Amino acid sequence: IQADQTLFREWQQYVRAIYTSTPCQVIVAILIFGNFVANAAQFQVVPEAGTSEEELFFIVDLIFSILFTLELAVNLFAHWLTPFLSDGWSVFDFAVVLISDVAYAVPELPGVNVLRLVRAFRVLRLFGRLKELRGIINALTASLIPVFNALMIVLLVTAIYAILG
Repeated sequence: IQADQTLFREWQQYVRAIYTSTPCQVIVAILIFGNFVANAAQFQVVPEAGTSEEELFFIVDLIFSILFTLELAVNLFAHWLTPFLSDGWSVFDFAVVLISDVAYAVPELPGVNVLRLVRAFRVLRLFGRLKELRGIINALTASLIPVFNALMIVLLVTAIYAILG
């Protein structure tokens, strides 16, 4: 059993090294951006039911869903349970992919169209993939409270001028 666990850990470390490498993350980011472009095109074209365009968009989205499910499985294997669950972006990935897969698995589910809208949020996964984008989001998040404080000062000064006439 000890040898099996060691082999498992070695494979896990190997997969983690590949998965977290920059080329792999760039490929995943390209997939995410490609899916975003495909979704944007689909909502601009709005193919009619039963047309070849609708079938094409369905197949393209299904391929992206399969690829994202495989990517999630690799991520889960590479980081297993605790590191995976402690990363908010991984949990977000899991939720988006799971909801998308449920929408495909049970198409007659009531409200499935609302579930399919979650696919549009896949592009937000880019923020978790690319460190530069993550840094921008973290900086924007950190600046919210100071900007709110500045807004309060401006409102206070405006209110004082309004009272004084």
